[in-house]
Amino acid sequence: MRREGQLRRIRPAAARFTAVLSCLLALATVGWADVIDRMVAIVNRSVVTQNDVERYRDLNLAFGDSVPDESDTLLGRLIEDMLINEQVDQFPGIQIADELIEASMKALGDTRGLRPVTLHNAVRARLRRLRFTDLRFGQFIQPTDVEIADYYEAVFVPEAENQGLSPLPDLDAVRDLIRSNVVTERINQEMSAWVESLLRRSEIEVVE
Repeated sequence: MRREGQLRRIRPAAARFTAVLSCLLALATVGWADVIDRMVAIVNRSVVTQNDVERYRDLNLAFGDSVPDESDTLLGRLIEDMLINEQVDQFPGIQIADELIEASMKALGDTRGLRPVTLHNAVRARLRRLRFTDLRFGQFIQPTDVEIADYYEAVFVPEAENQGLSPLPDLDAVRDLIRSNVVTERINQEMSAWVESLLRRSEIEVVE
């Protein structure tokens, strides 16, 4: 989700000047043909190219996620994931077993022609983000009985009625499900506010 006002736009010439050291380092390690790519943003001194955005689109499709048509929105999502990954890398003790990564890769559908190493790294990064989210936010969220009852009356019952569910299960029968939903919504709220703060603190420039 792109957040207006957080991505500062700059002219291509200024962006190239800002990123010249990164480009020189890239030229030192790969061939010329590999670095001919349009730069679209700079995130905390890391260059983001159009190829990065297209790869991110393919990865999201491979994961079965919805992908926005607007390129700016997709770029915004990529930038947010980059910032989150930076924080995950600084968080100790987040390890993902190779067996879990391999199982997650096997569950993918159309892999969009992406290389196995690209998929492996993307799956690992996604699983680490999920684990980080749980450690950073989830373990501290304990819904009260009042919150669960309110959610049952305000959300669960109306939705069940709209779907024609009859008879309606009582609160005790769906308490665990509702608790999980409340936790998920609270995590999403806190995560959104936290990402907003990351964007405000970060140096982000989008090339026009």
